[in-house]
Amino acid sequence: LAFSLYGVAGLHRETSRIETGHRECRIPLGKWLQSAVPANTVLAMSDVGVTPYYSRLNTFDINTESLADIHIAKHGFSIDYVMGKLPGVILLTCRGIYSAKMDPAHFSFYKSDAFRSNYGFIGTSRCEWFNDRCYWVFFRHDIPLSVKSVESFPMGIGNQQRTGWEL
Repeated sequence: LAFSLYGVAGLHRETSRIETGHRECRIPLGKWLQSAVPANTVLAMSDVGVTPYYSRLNTFDINTESLADIHIAKHGFSIDYVMGKLPGVILLTCRGIYSAKMDPAHFSFYKSDAFRSNYGFIGTSRCEWFNDRCYWVFFRHDIPLSVKSVESFPMGIGNQQRTGWEL
């Protein structure tokens, strides 16, 4: 009985953390994307689910072990493949607001000349404070953003903030 109650308490704690991440980060980020970018913009991210649902953007999964994207499932993650899809917005999952602790393939993508020359950093949106997990948000340079959109960028959970804009 004690082990069962312990398991239920742990499940409740984890469910509460996930719900907080959805309410404070993933849903606001999706709604912000819906209002900030044109409807025909392509979104690339690993955590497909809540954020793409609320953004209503055409989304493809760039998880390095994706089963949702047939090309990545069969051939693995590739910078050329992702760049060929011309995503307007790229969300990279990272640990840390100020340092890019991410999947090695995504880090190579982030450091590539193709990525750096076509995308600009908007900001970090913190989704899991207990893991210091964030989305680093990047926009293709030709995607128009208003000052109002940038000012309303959702930072997510906590008081730490990092944006790529000086307003």
